[in-house]
Amino acid sequence: MSITAFSERVRQDATHSAYYEAVRNCLLSYKGVKSRASIRCDSYRYKGKLLAKIAVGGHTLKLYLDAEVPADMKVSKVNKESVSAYKEVPLMLPLKSDVAVRKAQAVIAGMMEAKGIEKA
Repeated sequence: MSITAFSERVRQDATHSAYYEAVRNCLLSYKGVKSRASIRCDSYRYKGKLLAKIAVGGHTLKLYLDAEVPADMKVSKVNKESVSAYKEVPLMLPLKSDVAVRKAQAVIAGMMEAKGIEKA
């Protein structure tokens, strides 16, 4: 059995790659946010606190956040709090379209504002 690294799985599909780069750039545009890539996912931390994870599941790019979606925003979301790997980042947003990516960026901006993290 061959294990494919996260970076290779993201690069296999051009749309996944574009969505990944858009969300990654959004997260890294904030001061003090650092990225760490592993075989399973790409993690983003601020002062040691996990803020987000980006993973590939099947044919879907998934963004896990430590955030709340605004009540007025219609977005596809799943609560993954029962899974131990996602206890710190329980909100899962599937990134399947350009609209989903823009909504995810809006949720990220709201999360960063709520946590008091400034843009670089």
